[in-house]
Amino acid sequence: MANPNSAKYGQYYWRIDLTSGEVVHAHADEVEIQGSGALVLRKTSGEAPLILLAFASGEWKNVRAASALDGHAICVDHWDQPEGK
Repeated sequence: MANPNSAKYGQYYWRIDLTSGEVVHAHADEVEIQGSGALVLRKTSGEAPLILLAFASGEWKNVRAASALDGHAICVDHWDQPEGK
């Protein structure tokens, strides 16, 4: 069953880690890192692009396309820890 938020806000699911330690999961068609360092999430489908959410430079530390099932990065097949850790 499709997530109704994906049609309303965007087809991709993103995880944003904030410098405060909070984690944000959001739907958006597009994520842009602007020259100032701001992070902007947009819906690009529809009549006109719409900014859904933005974080100022220094408020976020990383962003990645995430699985809607568990929030993990979708491009990673597996991630091995060094021996002894």
